[in-house]
Amino acid sequence: MAAMAPKPLLVLLCAGLLSLGAAPAPSPSPGLPVGAEPLPAALERRVDELVRQTESIRGLRLARPVLRGVLEEEAVRRTLAEKIGQELPPEDLRSFELALEAFGLIPGNLDLATYLPKLLSEEVAGFYDPEGKYLVLVRRAGQGADETDDSVLVHELAHAIQDQHFRLDVYTDFDPLSDEGTARSAVVEGDAMWVMLRSIAGSDAAFDRLAGALSKDPEVLVSQAAIGPGALAGAPPFLRESLLFSYLQGLTFCLRVKELGGRELLDRAFTTDPPRSSEQILHPEKWAVKELRDDPVPVPVPDVGDALPGWTRAAEGQLGEMGIAVLLRGSAGERSTAEGAAAGWGGDRFAVYTRGEAPGRRLLIWSTEWDSEAEAAEFRSVAAARLGAGWEVRSPAASPSRRVLVIRGDLDEAERGRVRSALDAPVAGATPPPAAPSQGR
Repeated sequence: MAAMAPKPLLVLLCAGLLSLGAAPAPSPSPGLPVGAEPLPAALERRVDELVRQTESIRGLRLARPVLRGVLEEEAVRRTLAEKIGQELPPEDLRSFELALEAFGLIPGNLDLATYLPKLLSEEVAGFYDPEGKYLVLVRRAGQGADETDDSVLVHELAHAIQDQHFRLDVYTDFDPLSDEGTARSAVVEGDAMWVMLRSIAGSDAAFDRLAGALSKDPEVLVSQAAIGPGALAGAPPFLRESLLFSYLQGLTFCLRVKELGGRELLDRAFTTDPPRSSEQILHPEKWAVKELRDDPVPVPVPDVGDALPGWTRAAEGQLGEMGIAVLLRGSAGERSTAEGAAAGWGGDRFAVYTRGEAPGRRLLIWSTEWDSEAEAAEFRSVAAARLGAGWEVRSPAASPSRRVLVIRGDLDEAERGRVRSALDAPVAGATPPPAAPSQGR
């Protein structure tokens, strides 16, 4: 097996997340971003060779040439900041911040509009943009024009192939509070990761040995990448784990799907039957095997607006199994307990209410549903013990025993009493888990 260079693995963990999340938009005129330079001739010839290699591994052809160029590091940061502004307008970005702050997943003073471009550009080596249809490599200070690792190019060329066959601008969902969006990002990045690692391995036998190790512990890639201070290691755990999830758990999902049904089944994840939750990425059989299929249950969040005059519903979304595990792990500091409590997730939905000008008062209402009473009881027990002061974990009287409600917020006793009464009222949407659909294998 070819040696796995640490640096490219690290930079790929940060590459392309935002550029792959664009909502469908009118196709712009083809062209590289402002400030980009064409690749040097020698690097162009190398890319042509890597295109053929990537096509062979993935089993799909690049139907049209891809524009490619080089951007200076600072220009990449500006480009990412611009994309964040386009894909997350200020009001949507503020809702994202409010939600993460309400769960305690980021500090209250963290400005994501400034922080995210810095985080994503700090180590990024390249990215593919499905709107502009171009591939850009990053040139850092003191770096030669053609000093780019082949693995970076293969990874981004794999994204270009995905885009030409599966329309990434339509497939991906850049709602950062959507668990289905998390699942789709994992398919996109996991697919590109296995193509890249197969290229690095150099042979099927060497790749099989690597895949076996990764199936047991996907985070072996993180240890090989030697993440240090200033990169993902310094990010809030939720942001760090969300980025890593797309690449690491996305990779193991794609490897398992290929075992179960080959390239045809993997392609189905991009076309007729995308995974619907991070649970299905973590447990591929819950998507790929008909008898085990486990799609998320729609979970309504009781509206407490009438109980809190003057309060505004400012954000809503899902955590999913991945987000719940991160939340409980951050509190408990113990991975196995957190992941065990998050397993058995059936669905969830939360809403954040605010009152007054920022920072103002804040209330989180989070409704979760579990696959069984035992799973609900385990989550309720771990959450009550580990989330700490200020959290209230309860099972509403009028809801199924599989449902657990969590409340956190700045309420006086009278307000809290009215909210509890609203939450105990019968709620529509208490449905059993759906039967396995026919798309499963």
